[in-house]
Formats: sequence, structure tokens, C-alpha cells
Amino acid sequence: MPASRTKTVGDRDNAFLAGGGQLGCLIATFDWASTSIGPIAGWPQSLKTAVSLTLALAVNELATNALKYGALSTPDGKVSIDWSLQPSAEAAGQTRLIWRWRESGGPPVTPPSRRGFGRFLIERVFGTDFGGSVQIDYHADGVECVLNAPAPQLPTARY
Repeated sequence: MPASRTKTVGDRDNAFLAGGGQLGCLIATFDWASTSIGPIAGWPQSLKTAVSLTLALAVNELATNALKYGALSTPDGKVSIDWSLQPSAEAAGQTRLIWRWRESGGPPVTPPSRRGFGRFLIERVFGTDFGGSVQIDYHADGVECVLNAPAPQLPTARY
């Protein structure tokens, strides 16, 4: 990878990299802002191996669909990925992890006519492994996938 496409990894990212191995290092150091995927904001401090694998499978499925049918199938298409901690709407004083995949700039979106394995993987396995839920919305201007799960510091968090 050219030096111009890498960035320095800060101490906060090192905890994640310790659990992500070489792939985690590549993901965290690559300059995503210079690609159609765009910047990846708010990396978690660490993830257990099991949920890291589930996250990788979900991202692979979303990226494959974006490349075949969605935003990444056009030159102007973009994908943004964001991690954030937000106050729980259901329980006062608790925090939730919100992970969001959002496509834009692609062809008009229509919901799929059937529920395949990829959607099962994202909605059921991804959400369950994080102890939360996943919502996929097919907005006219791009697909949005949102994971809403207990924040990592909570005892109910599985990661």
C-alpha cells in the first residue's frame, strides 16, 4: 500500500488492533477517506473475536451488495460507516452502541423481493451476536443498516 494512503494509528486504536491482528491493522491504518467507502468514524476500543468475525461478515455482505447493486456500483457512489455511543431511548442512564452503514450517490434503491441468507446474516446473526438489533432501510437514495446494541462497558454487552 502506498505511504500516501496510510495514517498513523493512535494509542486509542491500538486496543482494537490487538484483537484484530493484521486485518485490524490494515483496516485501521488505511486512509478510507480517499476511497468511495469514505471515512470510518469512531472505531471501538476493542472487540472480541466472535463479534469481530460477525462484523466482518456483515460488512462483506453489505459491501458486496453495494458493489453489485448499490452505491459502489457507480463512480459517484459513497458508503459511510460510523460507530457512536448514544444515550438509550429505552432506559435512562444507559448507553447504546450505534453502528451505521449508509450508502449514497448510487442508483435508486428498491427493497429486495425476497429475504436471502445475506439479509438473515445481517439482521439476525449480526444483531444477536452484539446483543442488540439491526434495522435495514431501503431509502430511495441508498441503503442504511443500523446496529443498536448495549454499549461495550455494560455487563450485558457481549463484546
